[in-house]
Amino acid sequence: MAGGLDQLVALWREWGIQVLVLLSLALQVTLLITAEIRRRKDSGVLRVVVWSAYLLADTTAIYTLGHMSV
Repeated sequence: MAGGLDQLVALWREWGIQVLVLLSLALQVTLLITAEIRRRKDSGVLRVVVWSAYLLADTTAIYTLGHMSV
């Protein structure tokens, strides 16, 4: 079990920043795509998805830039 966890930690240290940058990009694209739909429909599910994307996009970008600058 410890060997698997060590491998996971090593993998995260190697690829973590790239994954976070791609996550931030995907969230920004999600917000871009849902912009037109948001204006036309008033769906509770869409509202939750957009709200989550806004929060995660901002937090992910700040966290990633902070780790890249260190």
